[in-house]
Amino acid sequence: MSDLAAQLFAKHDPRTVWTVAEVANYLTQVVHADFPNYFWLCGELVLNEKQSNNPHFYATLRDETGSTIPVVWFNGTARIRQMELKSGDRVFAYGHLDIYSPRCTLQFMAQKIQRADGEETLTELMRRSLAKLA
Repeated sequence: MSDLAAQLFAKHDPRTVWTVAEVANYLTQVVHADFPNYFWLCGELVLNEKQSNNPHFYATLRDETGSTIPVVWFNGTARIRQMELKSGDRVFAYGHLDIYSPRCTLQFMAQKIQRADGEETLTELMRRSLAKLA
């Protein structure tokens, strides 16, 4: 249990009844306190069946174990279409974790998504990205 989790639970009587909003708020605090702010995530892209005219891109990333996480990329739909990404493509996504409070679900908030072409590893991608920043 994280320090933050221990502090929050220490403040509450086990008989306390929490609201869904309180749980979502608690999870948001834990995720933001205990996880890196921004990081690269690699996985297989699973496109949602309904990609509306919404400028925001919604999909899922799945890894080889079958674990999945919802991905949101604000204003990313046009860029995904330009890249011609499709379900099954391996991608690298750069962003951070967040809790979508209305559903109390963990999701990955992408700032950038790119195809994982060829033999490029995540380490090589990070080195190239860092070199551009230098």
